[in-house]
Amino acid sequence: MIKVNLKIIVLMIGIFLIPLNLIGCKKNEESSGETKIFEIDNTKEIFGKKDEEEVTVKKHYMILNPPKDLIELKELFEKYSKEHPVEEEMKVTESKNRIYDLFFYRESEDLPRDWQPDESYMNTDRLEHHKNDLIAHIIWSDAEPQKKYNVYDKNKEGKVIKRMRFIEDQLVERAIHYPYTNRPSDRVATIDRKIKHANPSGYKTKLSLNNN
Repeated sequence: MIKVNLKIIVLMIGIFLIPLNLIGCKKNEESSGETKIFEIDNTKEIFGKKDEEEVTVKKHYMILNPPKDLIELKELFEKYSKEHPVEEEMKVTESKNRIYDLFFYRESEDLPRDWQPDESYMNTDRLEHHKNDLIAHIIWSDAEPQKKYNVYDKNKEGKVIKRMRFIEDQLVERAIHYPYTNRPSDRVATIDRKIKHANPSGYKTKLSLNNN
């Protein structure tokens, strides 16, 4: 009788430990530091009326463990967009000018990896409420196929520390934000900003210090 009870106890302990091991494996996988990008479910948006010549597709993505280097971050999004072409999803509207608007968010306490929009009456929660975690934006269209990239380095509160803007592989703006406690807004030092002037084939580099 004692041996039978002992076997039952061992079996119950084993059944209890298996889920714990699975949870532990999942947590180790999530905290491994691997960078991963995936589309946030139920957030795709398509705008455009039948009598309009344009249709806009907005897609939203989550990135886990994003790199801090903004050039590396841009290259990561560039690679992802090439490997996951959104143009294939809009073949039906090829007669229209298609505009593609892609948004990438970091994971945070307010925006966990399993986040989903909530349209309930008392607890509305949309991605527009999580702009603090937006760290990249890509836009292009059939009419203007050159992709424009905006990437941001933000602090925990969502304040922009650095930003870069690219047109394809060309860096066109790099800025560092310097917060001043005695000012209602930030002062921004814009570095290496290439501005097209009267000569359409030429560019000039400008270093400026502006108030937002």
